[in-house]
Amino acid sequence: MKTAFQVLLILCSFQAMSQQVNRGPYLQVLTPESIQICWSTDIPCNSKVIFGNSLGGLNLSVSDTDLKTDHFIKLNGLSSASFYYYSIGTITNVLAGNTDSYRFKTAPANGTVSPYRIWALGDFGKANQGQRDVLSSFLNYTNGEHTDFMIFLGDNAYSDGTQQEYQDKCFNIYDSIMPFLPVFSTPGNHDYNSVNRFDPPAQHSGPYYDIFNNPMNAEAGGVASNTELYYSYDFGNIHFISLNSEIQAWTASSTSQMFNWLQQDLQSNTKEWVICYFHQPPFSKGSHDSDDFWELLMLAMRQNALPILEQYGVDLVLCGHSHVYERSKLIKGHYGFSFTYSNATHAISTASGNYNQGQHYTKYLNGTNEGTVYAVCGNSGSSESGASMNHPIMIANDGGSDDFGSLLIEVNGNRLDCKYLKSTGVIYDEFTIVKPDGSSPVTSVDNNSDRILNPRVYPNPADDFLQVEYALNKEAELIITLLDYSGKELFSEKMQSYTGENRKLFNVNGLAVGNYILNIRTENETVSLPFTHK
Repeated sequence: MKTAFQVLLILCSFQAMSQQVNRGPYLQVLTPESIQICWSTDIPCNSKVIFGNSLGGLNLSVSDTDLKTDHFIKLNGLSSASFYYYSIGTITNVLAGNTDSYRFKTAPANGTVSPYRIWALGDFGKANQGQRDVLSSFLNYTNGEHTDFMIFLGDNAYSDGTQQEYQDKCFNIYDSIMPFLPVFSTPGNHDYNSVNRFDPPAQHSGPYYDIFNNPMNAEAGGVASNTELYYSYDFGNIHFISLNSEIQAWTASSTSQMFNWLQQDLQSNTKEWVICYFHQPPFSKGSHDSDDFWELLMLAMRQNALPILEQYGVDLVLCGHSHVYERSKLIKGHYGFSFTYSNATHAISTASGNYNQGQHYTKYLNGTNEGTVYAVCGNSGSSESGASMNHPIMIANDGGSDDFGSLLIEVNGNRLDCKYLKSTGVIYDEFTIVKPDGSSPVTSVDNNSDRILNPRVYPNPADDFLQVEYALNKEAELIITLLDYSGKELFSEKMQSYTGENRKLFNVNGLAVGNYILNIRTENETVSLPFTHK
């Protein structure tokens, strides 16, 4: 007669033989000493991860005897900045792994300076061709080179963020990269369609919170938030902050729990770079207009989060929600509607930010650290036609019925590069921030020199004609130059422009289909305006 223990072993063995992995594995909560490996199975069973520093040399393991379908195994005691390989399964059976794709690299030791790459994408969860093309463009661009992790900017599974939608529109699309590319995430309004947003924040639950675990206890650096809803972490010499933009009652007060924590977290930060992300952008003229009176969450983040972020010199803010790409100048202090924006008041720099053109942004490690760049990337699977994309803080934009893309953030020492990678494989926009180790202040706007204000080109994409609009604060001679994306000059025209609004119509009918840059240059300033000819 078999004992109860023997029956249990037989039952577990039977389950291990018959069960299948139906989600994952995927990687979360990446730190210098640990990582969490997650997967789900079709029937309850126990869990085991076998791992080691080389393929074929998996000599370490962590197990969990509890029977479950959602498996979360944390590996501790790892070496920083080191590669590991792994397999997943039950205590008795290996279900998947021990291949080159089943690997991870731990985070660097705290404060380490080294080249890092992060991939950010928003509003992707559509399971459409655009989403797949964005993934292909990323894989082609990186060409097997290591990317440290990816950031989900919200609306990860349309339309309601259900378990099945996450399976179909997130995991089934990224199944080739999630075993080796860790993810940090923030929720969007569509993810919140399966969360009771009217419950107190501490009670928020749903598929998004079941699937994603994030470092809420300062296990990866920063100040503990003690909640899944927002958090921070360090990676080398970069500090990351994820905020939650989805609850009006919670974001509407600058003294709310989240913003009090944000202030404490930034006060404690010692890292050279600070990047913040959340779903609803403070500025946009895409599928969502931040001036519309019903965009209360966008308004709340603009008025309550931005003053804190800018007070502590946050370098880059990433958002989704609006199904276009938009990227701002280096600005500070603009918390109102678009018509209240002024380059003279709010722009630290109106340059393009393009390093190769000598227009990168400068902030100082031991001096003035003013200015933030705001980027919207809500078109990693969603698109929008007919959006005006004419917010005056923006210096670059992209959007149309077939315009999809993602962001690559590359940090190396005192230099940060951000690149907007279209689904076609083209780097359509890029900017650089450099932080010299010096105490010289950032040059402020000089109102006595000629200034190019509110530049824009339209329509974009262009067909036969392209109109350029800009304003000058004083009469000036300027040069308008057309370049292709290799930097080749196609034409250049010198003209006299006048105080106030100026317009110029160009016939671009003879241009080949592709991406171009129009430079407007005065004696003191150059502004670059990317556009597409269709």
